[in-house]
This record gives sequence, C-alpha cells and structure tokens, in this order.
Amino acid sequence: MNDKKMTISQFARLHDVNKRTLHYYDEIGLFSPNTKSENGYRLYDFRQNIDFEYIQMLKELRMRIDEIRAYQRHPNADALLSILTQKQTEVEAAIRKLKETQNVLESLKRRLSFYDQLVHSTIEVRTLPAMRLRVLPFHYDQNDIEQVYALAKENWGSAQIRMGMGEYIRVNKIMAHDWQTYDGIYSIALDDAPDHECVSLPEGPYVFACHKGDWNELPSFYERILSFVKANRLTLGTNAYEFGLNEFAIASMDEYVTCIFIPILHEKNHD
Repeated sequence: MNDKKMTISQFARLHDVNKRTLHYYDEIGLFSPNTKSENGYRLYDFRQNIDFEYIQMLKELRMRIDEIRAYQRHPNADALLSILTQKQTEVEAAIRKLKETQNVLESLKRRLSFYDQLVHSTIEVRTLPAMRLRVLPFHYDQNDIEQVYALAKENWGSAQIRMGMGEYIRVNKIMAHDWQTYDGIYSIALDDAPDHECVSLPEGPYVFACHKGDWNELPSFYERILSFVKANRLTLGTNAYEFGLNEFAIASMDEYVTCIFIPILHEKNHD
C-alpha cells in the first residue's frame, strides 16, 4: 500500500484545484486531510485521491454538497448504488439533449452551406433522401404566425421546434391557384417523435425549388413551379412542403430563401 503523504499545495496541484477549494472543503467537513506530520502539518494520504475524485464527480453531476455530506455520514453500498443509478439516469437524459442539439446544429449547417451556393431562384427535379416528418395539421394563413408557434410549442416542445418548422399545402390547392391557406406545419422528426404524428417520405425524385425574396412573392413563384410541372409533364404527390433556408442569418426579408419540395409520383416521357 502506498503510504506517501501530500501537503495541501501538492494535493491541489495534483488535482488541478485551488488551495482555497481544499480549505473550504475542510472548513465545512466535506473533505479534510486525515494525517499530521511530526511538525504538525496536515497531510493527505494516497487513499484520499480517489475519494476526492468521486466527490468532484458528484459535484459535476450537480449533487449538492449537503447531499454528499449526508452520504458520507452513513456510507454503504446500497446508498451509493442508489446515487449512481439516479445520476446515470440524469446523464443519459443530458446525452439525449445534447444529441438533439447536435442534430439541430448539423441541420442548420447543411442549410447555410446550401444557401452559400445559391445564386438565384431555381426550380429543378432533384433526388432527395428519405425523410421522416413530424406534422401538425391545421388550416392557417401567413397572418397567423403567433398561433402557429403557440400550437407547435404546446404540441411539440422546444427541441422539436429547433429542428426547424415549415409549412405544407395540398397540391390540389396549388393546382387551383389557392395558396393563401396552409394545411399544417412540419419539422424533421426527432428520433423519439411519436409515429402517429409522423409521415415518411421516400427517397426519390422531387420538384425542388428555392425562392430568394419576401414571402409576398411566393404566389408568383408557385405560378412558375406550375409552369415547370406542366412543361415536364410531372405528376405530383399530395403535399408541397416549404421551409426557410436561412432563418436567423439575414438582415432583411429580401435575403430570405424559401425552399419548396414536392414528391413526384412519376414523369411522363415526351412524345
């Protein structure tokens, strides 16, 4: 057994903490040197290194000092197991939260990277990957933005909203030149989103269109999309999905980019 003893300065340096922290722990009875030298200096022994690391770990896991002291007064395997189980649950929840945040950051980076490459408005057929969307059906127009956010917050929560929100509108309404009222909102679904609130779009061809400019210009842009669909003899799916490409990265709405994607059921060959 290693019986090397350490002064407060040596112990603080080894564990990269301030001596004042060790003095405070000593004062409140949380962690104290357990031996004395012949000349009266208080010393830490080798076994206290791991004890100190466990205390620091529990503090990092937001366990209160009074809770740590309560355990120290009656240490036993069952109590420690209960503490570790509780903290493991909290860590797992924090990891899930961090993964959600990571997904948001990756999504934002992809959008902004595409925005940097966008020179002007465009309409094309593009193969998109499979997508799982969380949808919230209800009818509204662009003047109901406050209501939209309130409903999303109530039904989805902040984590889902941060994945980005878009609108969808039925294709048959677009064909009838009725694009004033949307049919619902959607977001890229988080892993734990309930299946009954989600729709899955397959990998395949989509009409993919991006418009740079104010929302008020979207009706005329939809007219251009319809002309493109007709010229290419495309049969479209049920809904058209809109999303903002560069939200929180613009100085004026003139820079705003709206992207629209519509599933293509099939393409007819030109005669």
